[in-house]
Amino acid sequence: MDCLCKYSSSEVPTSTPTVVRTKLRHGIERKVLHCEVCDFVFLEPQSADLQEYYREQYRKDYSPSVVREMSPRETFEMYRPYMVERIGRVGPHLLNDMTVLEIGCSTGHFLDALAPHVGERIGIEYNASHAAFVRNELGVPCYTAPIQESGIAQGSIDVIFMFHVFEHVEDPVSFLAGMRPYLSERGSVYIEVPNVDDALVSPYAISEYADFYYREPHISYFSPRSFNLTARLAGFSGEQEMIQRYSLMNHMHWVSARSPMKDAESGMATPTFADDESDFTLAVNQWLAKADDDYRELLKKHERAESMAFLGRPGL
Repeated sequence: MDCLCKYSSSEVPTSTPTVVRTKLRHGIERKVLHCEVCDFVFLEPQSADLQEYYREQYRKDYSPSVVREMSPRETFEMYRPYMVERIGRVGPHLLNDMTVLEIGCSTGHFLDALAPHVGERIGIEYNASHAAFVRNELGVPCYTAPIQESGIAQGSIDVIFMFHVFEHVEDPVSFLAGMRPYLSERGSVYIEVPNVDDALVSPYAISEYADFYYREPHISYFSPRSFNLTARLAGFSGEQEMIQRYSLMNHMHWVSARSPMKDAESGMATPTFADDESDFTLAVNQWLAKADDDYRELLKKHERAESMAFLGRPGL
């Protein structure tokens, strides 16, 4: 693996990346490299059979819960309610006769939410138990091989979705360029990735969060600038948006306790102080919800949100 400068041009001169840290989550020793020219951050290369790793081991090492591995059903039920917000973002770009593909669909929570909005849904998921859940419980075709080995016809997909998958790819430019033959004439891609300029990484600079944030399966780390450059180098044009899934309470927990909350659901939920129906509690919870909304918008405005998305089509 190398930085984006390997696709060197007058726009992207060559450079030598520097080491920014040497430790990942779980205490794994591995260099994290940053290129000041293209702003791309990536892990020191090492040989591994990634497809086999994701088939069985990945969810044992990296579960939505920090305390235990979750079953496919538990994972689906945790994430499914949050798909309402995601559908709100992508819904305006969907038509009811579209065929859509989600690469890295996990337990199919997004594909399930898409049902009323599109014609045909297809998934690709390397994890065997999650793919089986999508096929057997949701009735959605789901492959466990790369798109090039799946039998999916070229020119047949109207939208390819990738949510927090692109950062797992060793060569994101070539990978994204490889999606182009599978898109229809009206085809587009929608890609969501973590933002390496996340406020908890910088400017808050919480060292425990950095130890948690950088992890072995995340090979590529994107800033808004390098994310846009990657899309352009792959032959796509479009627009970016910032996304903040995690709450003000989650950030306060990291700042004070310097550790993650117990699971993703706790970190993403709108915070409340109590659940009784008194006028005082209702007023406090309304105030806290407003503060949470304002905080998320502030992070997005300053490009310090934890994630960002790109919607684009082939062509520059």
